Amino acid sequence: VGADFEPRVAPEMRPSYRSLLAAGVEASARGVLELRDTAGAALPVIASFSRLPSGSPRTCAVILTDRSEQQRIER
Repeated sequence: VGADFEPRVAPEMRPSYRSLLAAGVEASARGVLELRDTAGAALPVIASFSRLPSGSPRTCAVILTDRSEQQRIER
């Protein structure tokens, strides 16, 4: 909560993450990302970014939805 989770984003997905975050602090954005756990294992997620109506102009909430099971079914 209240922490930068870019270090958890897979390196190849960081440009997408930054684009989603930039859009999310202005309005809202949604996209697919891949995160890494502490052991380096991949975790595919849908990330939803939404601007928060607060005193800080660059604040957003992020909701992550695990896509692991969905990917297993699709294969």
